[in-house]
Amino acid sequence: MIIGLAGTAKNTGKTTALCALIESAIAKGHLPGITGIGYDGEDRDNVTLLPKPRITVFPGMIVTTSERCLAASTARLRVLRRTGYSTALGEIVITVAEEKGMAVVAGPNKTTDLSIVARQMAAFGVVDLLVDGSLNRIAPMVLADRVVLATGGARTTNVAVLAEETAAIERIFRNPICSNRYALISGLRFVGEDVQVQLAASAFHSVAEVMWALEHLPGGLKEIVVPGMVALDGLRLLCDRLENIAAAGPQLIFDNPFALLLAGEPIRVGEILSRFEARSAKLSFRRKTDLAAVTFNPYYPAFDGTTYRPAYLDPKAGRSALATALATPVIDVVKEGGVGLYEHCFGSS
Repeated sequence: MIIGLAGTAKNTGKTTALCALIESAIAKGHLPGITGIGYDGEDRDNVTLLPKPRITVFPGMIVTTSERCLAASTARLRVLRRTGYSTALGEIVITVAEEKGMAVVAGPNKTTDLSIVARQMAAFGVVDLLVDGSLNRIAPMVLADRVVLATGGARTTNVAVLAEETAAIERIFRNPICSNRYALISGLRFVGEDVQVQLAASAFHSVAEVMWALEHLPGGLKEIVVPGMVALDGLRLLCDRLENIAAAGPQLIFDNPFALLLAGEPIRVGEILSRFEARSAKLSFRRKTDLAAVTFNPYYPAFDGTTYRPAYLDPKAGRSALATALATPVIDVVKEGGVGLYEHCFGSS
């Protein structure tokens, strides 16, 4: 199983949640592997210069990182395999931790590379893999079976907006997997009673091409299959057109939840999805990733015009606002520890 951890912004507590999850796994005799999408694990934030938690690894854990990170890690990491894939910090290597310590993790940042590295780690006995990421580099998370979303005061100090945004993200993940099984589709596809139109792979990225497609969109559509990433403008145009031609919306089939997350601000995407649903359109994904839990971190770096200082939202009010807005479990790992988070990630696996 692949568990992804993604932060909605820097300093939202993703690394804290990851460390709590690892510690709870170790306490249960469970030894997950770990890698990251891009660079993480630094001891200080490179913008605010405030201290950051680093990733604690334990003996026997398989850790995939970039070669230059080995010297920056306090844990002794012995190289098991060189992958041949490179990052700005050198070649990605699969290692084993020979002692408890801190690790700096910078793994593959492409979906295909992460998929190959995950299989290589499985050859060394990794059954469950934790992947450290964030919303601004989330595309490879499509490989994850479950995702933990870390959010909090560093995203916004407006608790109402924070709850609204997180609810919009939850709504995206809530859509079901498509009951039809499609082979790899190279273009946007419209399917009606007697028509099947397929456009180029870039069609939904280009407003001009989408406009052309929508001008020729037939009525009575059964389904629209949208491969790859989705542009917010294209999504909005499609919604406008369906409201004009369809008494009841067709089934909209997207590749995965991350295609919609990358379309734009979650609240704006959520507004468009509400319009689709108002036309009885059914949304689904060709690949499903579950939102296992949301972690809330009241901390945020406050800027006084010269320097940053640690500041905090009201932890009870913030957590309560999220818990009220969401069906997904909300956890403050600093106060509650990682046991609950572990159960939501692995309890029903």
